[in-house]
Amino acid sequence: MHCPWFAVIYPAPPAAGQAQSSDLAAAFFDDSEVREIRLYFDDPNWYNTLFRAHSSDPRDPYFPARFQYGSLVIPRIGVRFKGHSSFQRNGINKPFKLDFNEYDDAAAGKFVSQPVPPGAEGEQVYLVAYGTGVRQIPPSSLTAQVGGAAVPIAYAGPQGRVDQLNLGPLPRSLAGKGEVSLVVSDGRFKSNAVTLVIE
Repeated sequence: MHCPWFAVIYPAPPAAGQAQSSDLAAAFFDDSEVREIRLYFDDPNWYNTLFRAHSSDPRDPYFPARFQYGSLVIPRIGVRFKGHSSFQRNGINKPFKLDFNEYDDAAAGKFVSQPVPPGAEGEQVYLVAYGTGVRQIPPSSLTAQVGGAAVPIAYAGPQGRVDQLNLGPLPRSLAGKGEVSLVVSDGRFKSNAVTLVIE
């Protein structure tokens, strides 16, 4: 396996007693401190693969890599190069864009979404989503549906430069549904549908 490394914005873990479920996810997008993460690619020619895709493939797909930050390991995320002027600059250093939900499975010939485990009976599972345009909307007017099922919105508001939605708990009826759509609405407009896979 081949491993490039680079620094990303990541704050220190929350203090004891803070809400872990939402804070740890939100912390990844905080810009108060810099931390190092590592990416591991199975493809020994990963650099050329990402370079060709970003420079000439209109789909600009994500490719699979293993993500590691300290003891936290995510077996498969999506990675691609990003940017225009920053990408065109001389040198081999290129900016990355990460997608924790999707990557291009070349063997299968399709994009693959990371499955969301439904949790054991009695456990509560929450989704943390990020987007834009939420902070201007009163949280009481927002609704969310996952696979056609209404899901409570525990929090909606700014998180750094993006907006955060904490959704849940997910209904147990979604277990085993496979591909489902997440849609958020303010009663007038609906968001673009985001595809999730529920185990």
